[in-house]
Amino acid sequence: MDLNYFQNCPACGAPVELAEADRLVSCSYCDGLNYLVNSGPLRFVLPHEAPAKLGEENLIYLPYLRFKGHIYSCSGKDLNHDIVDTTQLGYNDAKLPASLGLRPQAMKVRLYGPEHRGKFIKLTEKVVDVFAKAAQLTDSVNSKKSQLYHRSFIGETISFIYLPTYLKSTTLVDGVLNRPICRRMSRDLLDHTTVATQKWLPRFLPAICPHCGAALQAEKDSLVLSCSNCHTLWQEKKGEFVKIEFAVIDGGRTKTYLPFWCLTSANEGIPLDSFGDLIKLTNQPVTSRQEDSEKQLSFWIPAFKVRPKHFLRLAKNLTLSQHKLVAEERHVHKKMFPVTLPVQEAGQALKAALSAMVLNTKHFMPQLPHLKMTPERYQLVYLPFHSLGQDLVQDQTSVAISRKILYFGRTM
Repeated sequence: MDLNYFQNCPACGAPVELAEADRLVSCSYCDGLNYLVNSGPLRFVLPHEAPAKLGEENLIYLPYLRFKGHIYSCSGKDLNHDIVDTTQLGYNDAKLPASLGLRPQAMKVRLYGPEHRGKFIKLTEKVVDVFAKAAQLTDSVNSKKSQLYHRSFIGETISFIYLPTYLKSTTLVDGVLNRPICRRMSRDLLDHTTVATQKWLPRFLPAICPHCGAALQAEKDSLVLSCSNCHTLWQEKKGEFVKIEFAVIDGGRTKTYLPFWCLTSANEGIPLDSFGDLIKLTNQPVTSRQEDSEKQLSFWIPAFKVRPKHFLRLAKNLTLSQHKLVAEERHVHKKMFPVTLPVQEAGQALKAALSAMVLNTKHFMPQLPHLKMTPERYQLVYLPFHSLGQDLVQDQTSVAISRKILYFGRTM
């Protein structure tokens, strides 16, 4: 489920409602457009109804870690995938609620700000442990006793959610519902508090093209912004906009361009340098050609979030059809679909995508632990898709995807 929150406009201070995946803050009061810098997990605070006489400085905030994403696992001869959305207590104490339930989705939370002057309990659970617990959830679903060869987390979101509480004598009270959580809470809990720092505060960049000074355009959940004035694309990196290489395959009258990360990687453990090597490794039922052995191998990974089954299908079909795709231009078009999957996570998807292409998985899966795939170069390529009923069909390869799948992918 989506998590929605309020954030003040960096320019005028007006409240703006955002979804967890949103990066572009558009203010309807001052028409300001600012980009939320990716400086680590977002920190959200649930609204409280604690007595006013208590004072904000006396609130105690309990930390919860939220994981939302896709888990791909290769075990036995199967490639499994699941969607996980879980919230876990980040402080080791069996007397405290293990989860927040549906409250983060049902309530309008806020990003941490200077107004939250209470005491924040230090995390004792590590983020990697949350990944492990999320993996255990999928293992309980895929309960086959098969050896695990590979696991990857794609499209994941990690965030901190703080539950406001307060002490009433020795009773710890839920500040949202004003109900007791634990009636014999030791005040030693306060010994594990931490001081909020400036690093917790959200940072923003004005959406202005660093090259020509024109306003950048993007949809609110896009990780890539475009400038139609100088035909450049930009992504935020370490607090500034960095230009990225991109190409567009001409679509004529095509109305929609979907983005894909075209990745080349250094592969160790398995002969996999050319497109011909890929055809042989995956046992594709096609005739090997001389030009295939001379063509450098690239992996075409969707640069947008969709359900795992469709994500793998697109990566598989377009990678195996890459000889039909030739980029021709570098112009910004109006109907460019937003980039919602970063290139780093596309690199993490390489083994899963390769496994989806292999026909003889029983023989291939045991080789995965010995295979090392290191992305070396990448380019963002926009492929043209034309409308055909409820589907979008890629012009050169005839690969199709439903509009509904794209729509629901933006809510993940």
